[in-house]
Amino acid sequence: MGALEKRFQSLDAKPLRRLFIDSTVVKVHQQALCVSKKSGGQAKQALGRSCGGLTIKLHAACADERVAISLCMSAVQNHDTTAFSTVWKGVPKSRYLNTAVMDKAYDCDEIRKFLEYQGIEAVIPPKSNRKMLFPYDKTKYRMRQKVEQFFYRIKEFRRIATRYDKLARTFMAFVHLVCAWIAF
Repeated sequence: MGALEKRFQSLDAKPLRRLFIDSTVVKVHQQALCVSKKSGGQAKQALGRSCGGLTIKLHAACADERVAISLCMSAVQNHDTTAFSTVWKGVPKSRYLNTAVMDKAYDCDEIRKFLEYQGIEAVIPPKSNRKMLFPYDKTKYRMRQKVEQFFYRIKEFRRIATRYDKLARTFMAFVHLVCAWIAF
């Protein structure tokens, strides 16, 4: 864990009541494509293929539109539910946390059971193909736009909107620096 990541994790001092989790896609510039096998290759650097070329997914758990609690990145072809446990590991244990707001991509029984076991209300709309529909609070779900606003803020920085860095750790260090910048 780098110094920037430690500083980033110490930003949130107030008790955490709601958590907003989502992901965004970041395009990879051609300069970042020449990753050597010595650094692990494209798979280790979280580079994935999509219709638009090589891209990555940046996953975030936010307290509001300015404060990110936990960040991770994955290849774009990985589903959001696979990164949920990685994002959740970065969330500090808070006895005040009572609501987790996510979009339909996180609608699976494992996540719902995990949050229920933690005593946290899962505000996740059910997928259209789900046989057993779960109720959710639509008023609380409207606040999910806070994580979208967070992504808009960090993507104002050109180096995050397009990944120019070859190494994943270099890119994430800059993401943590920007998160610390916008938190103040």
